[in-house]
Amino acid sequence: MHQPTYPESFDDVTVKQWIQAYYSTVDTDGAVETIADFFTHDAVVQMGEHGVSDRPGLIRLFASTWDYVASRSHYVASVNPLGNNTFLARGTVTYNLKDGRSVTPEWCGIMGLLKQEGEWKMAYYKVYFAAFPAF
Repeated sequence: MHQPTYPESFDDVTVKQWIQAYYSTVDTDGAVETIADFFTHDAVVQMGEHGVSDRPGLIRLFASTWDYVASRSHYVASVNPLGNNTFLARGTVTYNLKDGRSVTPEWCGIMGLLKQEGEWKMAYYKVYFAAFPAF
């Protein structure tokens, strides 16, 4: 995965590495437990019309994102800090579907990070799709 652009004034390497690791992991089929580890246990996550607020819900949500998808690849174009460890990420995601089609919608996500036991975790994540893919 390429490095997204950040404002010149933003230099927190740990956040940049965390964001890179998160989107790389999200693109890995079968990694739902590992994906859930990026979140707090009571994280509020909204992806399109689907929302959850606990770890079992996260695991079900991320597992369901593979129902029609053979592979996916996020391209994070930019990440902008909004203050209070909240960030706006923007990019595209290419879904290679199990029926042979491929779709690449634009998306953006607002993520709220916090440190737990010295590690970044996502406590809030809301994803917006420019046009939700028709699976």
